[in-house]
Amino acid sequence: MNVYRRKRTIWSGCLVALLLLVSGSAAAIEYHLTAMPTELNMPDGAIVPAWGYAVTRVVAADGITVILDDPGAPAKVPGDPLVVPFDDPTLKVFLTNGLLEATSVHIIGQAMTDPGPATFVDGRVMSFVHETGIGAVDVLYQWDDLKAGTYLLQSATHPAKQVQMGLFAAVVKDAGDGEAYPGVPVDAQRLLVFHDVDPEIQAAIDAGDYGAPGASIPSSVYRKARCFLINGKSFPDTGLDPVALGQTVLLRYVNAGLETHVPQILGAYLTQVAQDGNPLQYYREIYGFELNSA
Repeated sequence: MNVYRRKRTIWSGCLVALLLLVSGSAAAIEYHLTAMPTELNMPDGAIVPAWGYAVTRVVAADGITVILDDPGAPAKVPGDPLVVPFDDPTLKVFLTNGLLEATSVHIIGQAMTDPGPATFVDGRVMSFVHETGIGAVDVLYQWDDLKAGTYLLQSATHPAKQVQMGLFAAVVKDAGDGEAYPGVPVDAQRLLVFHDVDPEIQAAIDAGDYGAPGASIPSSVYRKARCFLINGKSFPDTGLDPVALGQTVLLRYVNAGLETHVPQILGAYLTQVAQDGNPLQYYREIYGFELNSA
């Protein structure tokens, strides 16, 4: 008997969820996010400028119960995951802009209810949805038919710049109580967000020396990642809680970086049960898989 039956996979552009069997509402949940500058401490001791999301307030789907109220919450890279109750079809994100340029959010693989007009600069798309201007507070972005799965929320404004600076967070929703997808029960879940960092390009963006004529780094074409992180941490620090013997565990994989990775659990096979938030008709037993960038 195979004691490591595992995984279910949800990919949303860059997302994958896997089931690992370790041997042995009516209204809308609200997340209030603030995009702001922060710093990343790299494994080599370097401090890299970044932008991240701070979750300052969370209101339950009843519109009354305040789950979190922390106006001074720090920005994180990746941002804290946005968990949507399985019986809540709607997600509301209120975005406050603490950056010195406009920003916005969207969720890859989910249809926004009212995306508003795109923004164009010199005939090129600068933002795919309506923007939150400098200093703007609680600008609403809403999804009324949120599908179960694992997805990536990220900036929809100049993604090649803002996403690599750290403006991303996972969005997670189960299909039912204790059920990741229909017919896929799980005992526990773990989220792994991959991303990579180019300290030089992020320092140039922070200094305003990026993306303009004469800038030291003209575009992200010149990006060379030096640090590769999971949940903002480097080996051997995982930040993941241990799994109890005999549990069926859903591993949710998200790639917010620009590099392709091939995750594996050494000595164990995985059962891929979904991709891009879509359940597979036939599950796949796999040893490793490609976790592509968005």
